[in-house]
Amino acid sequence: MPAFRFADYELLTARVRSTSTIEVRQVIYSVPPTLIGRQVTVRLHHDRLIVYLGSDWVCQLPRAYGGGSHGPRAWCIDLEHLIDGLRAKPRALLHCRYQRHLFPDQLWWDFWQRLLGCGDRDAAARLMVEALYVAVRVASFELVLTFLQQAQQRQTLSLSGLQQRFRVPPRHAALPDPVIPQHLLASYDHLLPGAPLSGGGSSAAAAAQTAETCSLSQPLATAVPAG
Repeated sequence: MPAFRFADYELLTARVRSTSTIEVRQVIYSVPPTLIGRQVTVRLHHDRLIVYLGSDWVCQLPRAYGGGSHGPRAWCIDLEHLIDGLRAKPRALLHCRYQRHLFPDQLWWDFWQRLLGCGDRDAAARLMVEALYVAVRVASFELVLTFLQQAQQRQTLSLSGLQQRFRVPPRHAALPDPVIPQHLLASYDHLLPGAPLSGGGSSAAAAAQTAETCSLSQPLATAVPAG
């Protein structure tokens, strides 16, 4: 028996597309969006793919097999890899080539088809992408789908209602103003040549700064015109 295990995989390289996907042996795989534009190394096993960025392990994906020689014939899509990008551009759901593979099961797909049948396709895409986001990041697929179905039956289904039910902040929530504390100028005294590092030097500089501040706060005298 050999002293070391032999490499039971094939070593490939792939460029991550702007859609956060790579193509390996006529199969499209999703990868984390942080890899977009990067070249990754893929260890292709018979049952899985292991993706590396340089020497760093990134993710492991189940292997899928294509069935033809012209173009990709299979998809392996992890919604968690793509949901943040979709939430930023929800209308992309309408034109996504692997749209069917973004939905976890047939019940979700059927609900999506009913939403499309309501007429406003853009509004349907925004609502569905937000629902998928909530199911991935906040709640579960079963809980979110139950809410959608019940709200549709009551004719109260809306994007704002979904966000309020699961306490999801809007995509463009305002950021709080930053608080920047103001430091004393005396903190720079140790940078001056010959300045004492401790003792009365710092306190004297602080007192001088305080006196200067007080003098500046006094009202300026009004000039009296010459008579």
